Amino acid sequence: MFHTYVLTAVKRPDGKGPKAVDVDRATFLMDEDLKQQSLAWADQNWPTIKKVGGSSLAQVFWDYYCQRHYEKFGESFTPQVDPHWDT
Repeated sequence: MFHTYVLTAVKRPDGKGPKAVDVDRATFLMDEDLKQQSLAWADQNWPTIKKVGGSSLAQVFWDYYCQRHYEKFGESFTPQVDPHWDT
């Protein structure tokens, strides 16, 4: 099985660098509508983002989803801000 990791907004529990999260595991917690919107947005905008140095399609999707999640629910997406999520 392959895993796709993205960087989150918090440091690892040991404090050494940003925490990486397996996107595939985190998607099970995502709001389905926001997930679909974020996938569509990332796919549509990836060519432009890649030209200006975007890190990966998965990271673009993650960042966009996390921002939309905060806007919709008024709180951060747990895997984005909890350094102990999935450890």
